[in-house]
Amino acid sequence: MKKFLSTLLVTMLVSHFGSSPLLANQLVEEKLSADSIEQAIGSKLMSNYPDGKFHADRPVTRAQLASILVKAFKLERLANTMPNPAPVPNLKDVPSSHWAAKDIQTVIRTKVMTGYRPGEFFPEEKVNRAEGFAIFANAYMPFDYADSTIAETLLQYPDADKIPTWARKAIVTALQQKFINVSNLGYLNPLSPMTRGDLAHALSQYLAQQSQPQYPARKS
Repeated sequence: MKKFLSTLLVTMLVSHFGSSPLLANQLVEEKLSADSIEQAIGSKLMSNYPDGKFHADRPVTRAQLASILVKAFKLERLANTMPNPAPVPNLKDVPSSHWAAKDIQTVIRTKVMTGYRPGEFFPEEKVNRAEGFAIFANAYMPFDYADSTIAETLLQYPDADKIPTWARKAIVTALQQKFINVSNLGYLNPLSPMTRGDLAHALSQYLAQQSQPQYPARKS
């Protein structure tokens, strides 16, 4: 019922502002963004800041992304059951007292994330959208697309050439699963910072999948 009401409201906005497509699109985007944030908070995967606001435009750090992915994809369970987890190096910039130390070890063990340099994770480094969505898709488990499929899919997006080579397959997975909030003009903005709103969008799409029987939870 809630999803139906949300869809109805979006339809009404588009109908009401039909003579002003830009304004209609802006209102629709704001409504969908608000819904995504509500779902991310409701699932307890993200939360508001102490001031009671979500601050959707604030960038996401590597430590924050690691922590959220561990919860969303139950990566700790995967790390304890997978046959060949990656070894965790001694990270000089992630002491045991770091708030996300355990989650960072988990994303490394499950090969969802890696360090930037030997012995360093850069936990406070802000991730861009290409990195963030590719890492999200890695946690989801990217599909093994043929190179031709990857090229054909990315050809639809004007700024796809800015996606790093290593991230292209994962980004296609993220696009196919609708994890990426693409601009109205079809831009991916891969080098822009990944914001809390971006991450909330990806989480809401993943959560919607998990509520449908044809989308089983991530296998360990």
